[in-house]
Amino acid sequence: MELKKEITKELLAESFYELMLTHDFEKITIKMITDSSNVIRPTFYYYFQDKYELLTWIIESEFFQSLVITPEKAIWDYYPAFIQYIYDSRRFLKNALTFEGQNSLRKYLLDRWAPIIVNDFQNAFSSKEWETFFVEWYVKMSQEAYLDWLGQKEMIPPEEFLSQHIEAFKEFFVAVQNSFDKYHQRENN
Repeated sequence: MELKKEITKELLAESFYELMLTHDFEKITIKMITDSSNVIRPTFYYYFQDKYELLTWIIESEFFQSLVITPEKAIWDYYPAFIQYIYDSRRFLKNALTFEGQNSLRKYLLDRWAPIIVNDFQNAFSSKEWETFFVEWYVKMSQEAYLDWLGQKEMIPPEEFLSQHIEAFKEFFVAVQNSFDKYHQRENN
């Protein structure tokens, strides 16, 4: 029974994945997915609540289940594999990341990355509210960089994007520190 369940879920996922290559996420219906996979609608709802859950199941299966998350690792340890996954799945993910909403891929990625990022910045914030604010800001900024990259006519290779992404963060935080230093110098004079 478990094997049949996995085969059916995979069939639905493959059909959805193929539809995402040619249709906007918002225009894909459950009927389109079930027609494409030759699975009846009640069977779809037996396995997935909606297309959003199917979308996150695909990414969970294809990427996040393979991660070995340990406290001694930093977010940057996971980036090479994630950037490669984005590149390999670019047509699918570009469409999925453009959708914003309650059950969006963006929200799912925020929820999946948040504990890893929080691990990196343990005890760095004076309150849980500031920690949450920073994590959301950090993930959203990264997502915009992914979308810009996915939108390039000729995408640069994943290694080059990763290098640029890391350097951009480094330079940004140095610039922020310099700005604070300048502000504090004027304030103290």
